[in-house]
Amino acid sequence: MTKHMLIKAPHIITLEGPPLKDHAILIRDGFIADIAPQSELKTDGLSLELPNTILLPGLINAHCHLELSQLPQPLPYPGSFVGWIDELTRLKLQMTPEQTEAAIKMGIQKLLEGGTTTVADHMSVGTPLELLMQSPLEAVAYIEVLGVERERANHFYKQALETAKKFKAIPTPHATYSLLPEIFAKVVAEASDTLPLSIHISESADEFLLFLENRGPLAEFLQMKGKTPPTQGETPVQYLKRLKLLPYGAMAIHANYLEDEDIATLNELEISVVHCPGSHAYFEHDRFPYGSLEDAEINVALGTDSLASNESLSMLRQMQIVSENYVELKPEMVLKMATLNGATALRKENEIGSLKVGKRANIIGVPVRASGKNVYENVLMNEKVSFSMIRGQTIPVV
Repeated sequence: MTKHMLIKAPHIITLEGPPLKDHAILIRDGFIADIAPQSELKTDGLSLELPNTILLPGLINAHCHLELSQLPQPLPYPGSFVGWIDELTRLKLQMTPEQTEAAIKMGIQKLLEGGTTTVADHMSVGTPLELLMQSPLEAVAYIEVLGVERERANHFYKQALETAKKFKAIPTPHATYSLLPEIFAKVVAEASDTLPLSIHISESADEFLLFLENRGPLAEFLQMKGKTPPTQGETPVQYLKRLKLLPYGAMAIHANYLEDEDIATLNELEISVVHCPGSHAYFEHDRFPYGSLEDAEINVALGTDSLASNESLSMLRQMQIVSENYVELKPEMVLKMATLNGATALRKENEIGSLKVGKRANIIGVPVRASGKNVYENVLMNEKVSFSMIRGQTIPVV
């Protein structure tokens, strides 16, 4: 790692104030030591000048599944969420360890190219974590615990705990419908005080119908596996709340289908919602309830999900999709969803998410595409970065 570096650029977005022109960032020991006009900053270390570049905070991908990066991209949609689960499970079981490793490596590179510097990745029990932990990315690794049969669920739970001891990884319940409540409760009881659990909640209309009315494709799918549907007449969020399985400060992944009472619960428990725009479009879900979440002051971050349900692992592309679907959102608000909001969701807002003295030097750069547009609009014109730095270390992205 270069201990001291000065990076100069014509435009810098800090998210701590208005964009800066002709400023420089001084990096020392992997942290931001100063941000000031270029004429005021000197260094005895490396000096890097990036013309025609906008520097901005590294993007935070708050939900990903890297191990699925080499399945058909995305899987041909079979017409239903349950059909997709069936096909995904079949293809995943066919993957060799070598294919899984290759998928993770490829996924990591695609994340870096698309602006991600921090990722919250969900991995299956037994998936090797070394590749992610040794990569340039700042990683929060989640080990999914699932099982609708007691013996299977207990097995996955014990394996997840063993893996967590070897790595700085977090066992987390997969979803409301895919884990027995008694095992779900054990995972919640083991939750870290410093990092949030990350749970798929209210992802599909099928899931919503299962909990509200005990019918539909997902109800039939679970019945085939011998699992009695968990409830009737309440939403997935209210089911978790009633059983005290929704921990304070958790991340609700997807949360595409919510009632007013659900939103009030998320607010009460200070739960962040992680929206995955590309995956949302793939499944043709109802419109994501961003407006209602914003009105309730719920923190909304962004993720990619996997290439099994998304055309791209570029976080820049995810921001484009949000901007296309919510034309009323200013570009700077979309960027905040992919940076500070992600940092807040991961409880790392004092470490990453903006360019500020004392925070880690996680910085990306994109070229200026149109001189007639502002810097935020220019950022959204890119799907790949031209510069990347994580913890003060420059990362090859081409």
